[in-house]
Amino acid sequence: GVAVMHCFVQWSREVKWTRTIFLGLLVGGAVLFKTSWLMLVVLLPCLWLAIRFFEDRNEQWCWRGSCLNGLREGGHLLFAAMLAVLTINLAYEFEGSGRRLGDYRFLSCELSGNHERESLNDPAWRGDNIFSGGALAALPVPFPRDFVVGLDLQKWDFQRPRESYLRGEWREQGWWYYYLYASLIKVPLALQVFLAIALISSVWRWNPEEFVDALVLLGPVIAIYFLVSRETGLNKHSRYVLTALPFLIVFASQCFAGRLRRQCSPGNEVPLHPNRRPSILRRFYLRGASILLVWLACSSLWIYPHSLSYFNESIGGPMNGPSHLVSSNVDWGQDLTYLSRWQAMHPQAKPMAVSSYLHIVPLEVVEVQSSGPPFRRGSLEGNGDPAKNLAPGWYAVDVGHLRRKDGKYRVFDQLTPVAMAGYSFRIYQVTEDDLAKLTKAYADPRTSKLPPTAMLISGR
Repeated sequence: GVAVMHCFVQWSREVKWTRTIFLGLLVGGAVLFKTSWLMLVVLLPCLWLAIRFFEDRNEQWCWRGSCLNGLREGGHLLFAAMLAVLTINLAYEFEGSGRRLGDYRFLSCELSGNHERESLNDPAWRGDNIFSGGALAALPVPFPRDFVVGLDLQKWDFQRPRESYLRGEWREQGWWYYYLYASLIKVPLALQVFLAIALISSVWRWNPEEFVDALVLLGPVIAIYFLVSRETGLNKHSRYVLTALPFLIVFASQCFAGRLRRQCSPGNEVPLHPNRRPSILRRFYLRGASILLVWLACSSLWIYPHSLSYFNESIGGPMNGPSHLVSSNVDWGQDLTYLSRWQAMHPQAKPMAVSSYLHIVPLEVVEVQSSGPPFRRGSLEGNGDPAKNLAPGWYAVDVGHLRRKDGKYRVFDQLTPVAMAGYSFRIYQVTEDDLAKLTKAYADPRTSKLPPTAMLISGR
């Protein structure tokens, strides 16, 4: 994505066929790497129009020259788009390319015309096509069949009914600001300060060249957040906005670029006296920026190698992260190897019941020894007495289960873990005294952190 935008900037400054061809190949390659970059087909023309509009306002405008130049550059962009489509088809060996639009069976709501969410999880549902029988049914689709089906499946996956978690609350439809909030607590605070300084500096030192740079860098960021924020059906994985991070880093780098150069005297390129000391304000800024840079590095190194579970200082770091976000924001099975090492170093901690959020990897593959799930007699039922569901012994519970909507694992919130495996597994040693305390806590809800059975069922 960064390579595409860099090439686009060079192309916008001087439109040549060599740059047009290179731009088309890069766009096709970007879409093959990540299909969400298909938005470049719309984003690049919009950025081109905005750049030319801004330039015409700052220069002497000639309608004849502008129209002719616009037609020429528009033709170049159209050729680049055709070359990108050709690149995608070459990767798929043109399999199914040109298939009629009416011949597809779509599953997503927009393309199938079915807006009943219950049918999205129905195995008997085989899809439909909103274009079948219409004027566009005979239109050939210029993309490979598997590419089109994959886009539809991804859209369908976002629309399936599922629960999303944010700050202790569960919802089926999620939140439009989920990814913005996740970025605020997952991205290092020092980088956020750099971004704020860069944005203020861009507005303060307003000029056409810097406007184009800011537009090209922030345009993809806005588009990425807009697209993912629309999909509130799947608010689980903040990684969907990671493609915006390189653009933000480049944009934030202007806090150093240009300011570390020697100041030149007005009207010429001869630098001022090299021994002239910078102003107090400039020295304060450079020292502050250096401190922020060290803070940025230390904040990341502090949690290494558990970087997936990183949360910034605004919420107290990774220990408090599961109170705000779960799923792949904290745990994607990466700490199973650390749990295996901990078991090898503590052979007395047997038998151990293990609950793992990620069920893709069998525990035996990563050499984790488990006697089964913690609640072998089912969920908390009846009077909710944990003594009837737990037995004295060792337990390794992942943070995803601790925040489950049904509250089944909430009993562990009143126990203190004896160890941790990474930041996603809490290790407990439950004794008879612990079970007695839990039973007493359930008997007296006024002094307990544990919700009553009705609250467990409702998930509140």
